[in-house]
Amino acid sequence: MSSWKDNSHVVTASISAAATFLFAIGVYEQSLIPTRTSALNNVISEKTKELNEKTKYISTLNKKLSEAEQKNSSLTQELKKANNFLTEALNLDTIQYNNPYPKGLGKLRIGDSADLAFEIFRKEQIDTSQSGYYSINRDGFISGATYYFDEEDETKKITHILVHAQPKIDLENYDPQNLNDDRLQAIIEEAFGQYIKLPMEGYYIWSLADVNIFKNDSRSYLIMEKGFAPATWPKKLIKFVHNSSYCPAPAEVSK
Repeated sequence: MSSWKDNSHVVTASISAAATFLFAIGVYEQSLIPTRTSALNNVISEKTKELNEKTKYISTLNKKLSEAEQKNSSLTQELKKANNFLTEALNLDTIQYNNPYPKGLGKLRIGDSADLAFEIFRKEQIDTSQSGYYSINRDGFISGATYYFDEEDETKKITHILVHAQPKIDLENYDPQNLNDDRLQAIIEEAFGQYIKLPMEGYYIWSLADVNIFKNDSRSYLIMEKGFAPATWPKKLIKFVHNSSYCPAPAEVSK
């Protein structure tokens, strides 16, 4: 039997071959890694470029979308102004000479049943949420009316009508809560003529054929049958309701 010493040249050759193989692998890897790194960097660079282009494209789309939204908002405001202007123009002449009932609200009058409102107006215009009256809403200078009736009256006969008005429409900053100009006064004076200026400032009565008109604010006027007066008015003014042609000093009759 031969000993390992006898085969030592074989072992040495194997070790030498293995070392040479490992050295060759090392050399190969050292030459390959820079190539792989360079290729990977190229891929990263291309992906980064692609990402930047997409980001830029998305940014451009967002900018265009923002511009479109701003334009749409501007157009919406312009349309709103135009609608307000048109509504204003169409409603300035709603109060006609010697007629207490404005255009569009004249089909429902004192003495009629309040339930006729459902035959005259659209359902979405009518508010019946409160007892004792129906409210009709509409757009424009004359913005609606409230029709009062006795709850115990099965026919719901209308006893008086409060006509609502928007004194002024600000086309630039439309806000019904900030309207103060009493343009209603001038329009009513032109339509109903001479009024009685009562001893208290800001209170007015017009006497028409079948009804009296009462006004003491810039947003409304009240239509009532002859002989009746607003319950909210000062008692010292009530006597003038029954004799609206008379007014003691210092009050004056307008011309």
